[in-house]
Amino acid sequence: MSRGESESIDLGTLASRPIVLCGFMGVGKTSIGKKLARRFQRPFFDLDDLIVARLGASVPDLFKSGQEPLFRETEASILRDLVLGGSPSVISLGGGAYDDDGSRELLRAHAFVIHLDQSWEALYPALNRLRESRPLLTSRTNAEIEALYHKRRATYLLADLTVAIPRAGVARATREVVHALLAYAKTITN
Repeated sequence: MSRGESESIDLGTLASRPIVLCGFMGVGKTSIGKKLARRFQRPFFDLDDLIVARLGASVPDLFKSGQEPLFRETEASILRDLVLGGSPSVISLGGGAYDDDGSRELLRAHAFVIHLDQSWEALYPALNRLRESRPLLTSRTNAEIEALYHKRRATYLLADLTVAIPRAGVARATREVVHALLAYAKTITN
């Protein structure tokens, strides 16, 4: 057990709600989400992975074949099932899921949403490594990607909690999220 893992975990009124991670692609939602799920002893769900399993096609293939509307519809349906139908979990959203008004309203009413935030300058080098696997990056210029980042970030800032994520590794980033989440939980239980 690493330092801090043996401490009592009291999420207070958040204990019964799913913890949902949003943020721009490449920020570490899946990696951090897996560690949070272990830390809080909850199941972990990556929304994009569940969509791929249901539709039987990769995210890039769905976008390349013009099936983004089907992808978004499936995304909203699976998210609703996860949030309303199960035990508390940790859910990693795809980069665009929080843009959907209906999904955002559902999450704000029934989950606790954490925005994993990173500056454009810190995130940009990682995005270049992701170009081939992320459909929204492959056909856009750097300026277009930056504009998408700023547009989505404005929506992500509507989350219940925003945590600045350091580019210093998943373990440190996860500690930052745990610390912020526990501090927030204390403020609403006192």
